[in-house]
Amino acid sequence: MAFLNPTFKRPCFRVLIPCAIAVLLSVPSAHADEASKRAKVDQLLAMTHMDTMMDRALGDMSKALKSASLHAVSKPDLTPEQQAALDKMNLKVDGILHDSLNLGHVKPAIVQVYMDAYTEEELDGILAFYLSPAGKAFIAKTPQVIQQANQVMRQQMAEVQPKIQTANQEFEAAMAKPAPKK
Repeated sequence: MAFLNPTFKRPCFRVLIPCAIAVLLSVPSAHADEASKRAKVDQLLAMTHMDTMMDRALGDMSKALKSASLHAVSKPDLTPEQQAALDKMNLKVDGILHDSLNLGHVKPAIVQVYMDAYTEEELDGILAFYLSPAGKAFIAKTPQVIQQANQVMRQQMAEVQPKIQTANQEFEAAMAKPAPKK
């Protein structure tokens, strides 16, 4: 061990002690940096109306699941009991979605994702952008842009849907053929 060697004149202590002190002093700084970064992520999420976006996304998911469940039943004439059971299931799924995927529930994980993805300097730049007139316009117009983009995608899906159905029918026909005998 070099630091016990008398001919080494203990220079190791001259290096180790300042390093140890630096490490100990940097721990509170790291926590302060993390708190500062977390505050900036919280500010970013608030500025970009993440809560509203999450609510819209949950609403869209809910509508899509209701539509899918109705399609999965594949019965145009549900009895009142069947309709009640379907409605009850949809309400239950809605509750599960809203309990499990609301911003209050997932925010810690989302904050961590942002903290892992961006440096504090990048967050400063992003916040500066969102505080600028262009950034404020971006935030204000994003819901409209998303709504219009979704409409474009729905139109595209309406055009693609028959092709998907044809491919599915071809697949089902191929699967219905008996396997060749060996």
